[in-house]
Amino acid sequence: MTAQSALAQDLLAHTGRFTDKKFDWNAMLRAARQARAQIIAAAAEKLGCPADDLNLADGMIRSATNADVAALSGWLYAHVNRFVSPAPFSLHAGIEYMFMMVVGGMGQLVGAVAGAGVVLALKNLLQDILPLVSDHAAQIQSVVFAGLFIVLLQHARGGALSLLQKVRPGSMRHGHADIPATAMTAPLPRRNALGKGAALLTVDGVVKRFKGLVAVNEVSFDIRAGEMVGLIGPNGAGKSTMFNLMTGTLELSAGRVEFLG
Repeated sequence: MTAQSALAQDLLAHTGRFTDKKFDWNAMLRAARQARAQIIAAAAEKLGCPADDLNLADGMIRSATNADVAALSGWLYAHVNRFVSPAPFSLHAGIEYMFMMVVGGMGQLVGAVAGAGVVLALKNLLQDILPLVSDHAAQIQSVVFAGLFIVLLQHARGGALSLLQKVRPGSMRHGHADIPATAMTAPLPRRNALGKGAALLTVDGVVKRFKGLVAVNEVSFDIRAGEMVGLIGPNGAGKSTMFNLMTGTLELSAGRVEFLG
């Protein structure tokens, strides 16, 4: 029995309880989590990922799911409008979506929803008012949003929700636990900077293999204090994998990475 069929059977078994007075949501969620873990393990086996490292398979499943949602959204957009315009998919639109998250706060889902509402309301308000006072309404609107963005970064980096937290101090909701505002991490102690040219990071013969796939092959370089070093390459060259190896997110297949000796 595949993981998908197991998920379907578990969900159908619990769906039969919809007519009951008390629906067992916890059992439903547990069944979904177990089935998802089975799907990830099956995908990891097909991809040749180590059994103790399922992050790659999980990431690919998430990417595939996001691609499916994006494809469905594009199809619905074309079906409803009967015309496909590149305007909603431009760089400006992407920046606007990011701005919505920054305004509301990216720490919680409700922040993104609140940010979208604030940005759209302000955008419609400016589009109604600015043409009455100037012939350069579009340029002024960009200046207003840019100024708002700078103000948020300076005084409310957590978005609108952080402003509400300042008005109503107490506890911050994080997952299922209430974290007192006074329990936030203290600032890190200041350390003496290394002298210019001192050894900072050493990467020597680093190799990363995913079964038969060699993602990083014999990479070596040194970074010294005061240097500005960039890692460039085409898509799929292994840049993200290299960063994950340097930070310890992934385990090295061979080679060594030393930080501050």
